[in-house]
Amino acid sequence: KATVRIATALVALFILLYAVYQAYRYFSSDYVTEMVFEVDAPRFCDTTGLLIRDEEEIEKTINGVVHYAVEEGGRFRDTTVIARVFSSEEEARTADLAEKAQAELNVLEKVLASEQTADIAALSGRISAGVLAFSDLCAKGEYDHLEDARLEILLQMGQKAMISGEEAALEQRMEELRAQAASGTGSPVYAADTGYFSRYVDGYEARITPQLLSDMDVASLRELLASEYPYDTDAFGKSIKSQNWYYVTAVSREDGEKFIEGRTVTLTFFGGSSQRVSAVVNRVIEGEEGEETLLILKSDNVTSDTVSLRKARVRISLSDYTGLRFPRQALRIVDGKKGVYVKSGYQIVFKEVEIIYQGKDYYLSRMEQNSATHLNLFEEVIVEGRDLYDGKPVDPKI
Repeated sequence: KATVRIATALVALFILLYAVYQAYRYFSSDYVTEMVFEVDAPRFCDTTGLLIRDEEEIEKTINGVVHYAVEEGGRFRDTTVIARVFSSEEEARTADLAEKAQAELNVLEKVLASEQTADIAALSGRISAGVLAFSDLCAKGEYDHLEDARLEILLQMGQKAMISGEEAALEQRMEELRAQAASGTGSPVYAADTGYFSRYVDGYEARITPQLLSDMDVASLRELLASEYPYDTDAFGKSIKSQNWYYVTAVSREDGEKFIEGRTVTLTFFGGSSQRVSAVVNRVIEGEEGEETLLILKSDNVTSDTVSLRKARVRISLSDYTGLRFPRQALRIVDGKKGVYVKSGYQIVFKEVEIIYQGKDYYLSRMEQNSATHLNLFEEVIVEGRDLYDGKPVDPKI
């Protein structure tokens, strides 16, 4: 009888322990969760490619020092003075100072002609902000915009001088500027037709033309990219005949799948002015299996980079993905549907996801608003957990 009682007690203890274990598993708090947030995922490709334009060299025989009057990428007509020629470097420097003096004179004349409505404190604040902006341009190396920033500071200082009763000092300065502006005009060089100007000539203007695009493939592009395109320092410049230009590059097949003909992308040129311009995907030419994809992008945005560069490093940015971010290890497939388990109230719920982007350790799911079946913003996704299933109760204290 004692043996029977001991055996019965052991069986009862085993049943109790088993029930406790099952209850622990059922209500286990051993979950690792992560909250869902909205995230923007940038998409871009860093590439090396070729710029192709309809252009021709401007044949000019110049004897002297050339001072260009049209900025890089500037549009000109047949009556436009695109440059001035001086007999010496000293005369050219004098002309440069005269040009700056005329720009400053224009600002001061604008000050005298305008009604002064701002107060001293407001103008002092604008001057300080202008000086900071000028310093920021210097720090970033954006020297092309320094003169505009200087003239803006000069405008604010001129207005402050007018309000302070220093009109006589302004007029004296203007007389000095008029004298400087009248010196060193040089001999003008006119354009022969209409176009966009660039002083950089590499000798391939008549060889690398838009006509090449009809037969362009990855192999021919690689051959062109293998060449160097040094600038001819003796050449006067070139004329870009059309506003349209092309950027041709090769990307991996995986990256090539991101591009759809007719879609708009953004180009950032490295090593130049770093200006961003928009372009349209003109053609996507897929290679054989394992080969690269040829991209031909077209744009009509003219900048100093697009008229001067031949071979360029360019970042191609596509539209960003915006979605709900959740960890890759949280993804589950239940009854053929992709989803995640989330803690909702007192139970675990399976929520479907529509993956639109895959990162290194996360997915982005399409945004849903208060959906009962799909993942929502700020829900707690279960990253790690045991015996997960839809409708499983959870301890509300967890």
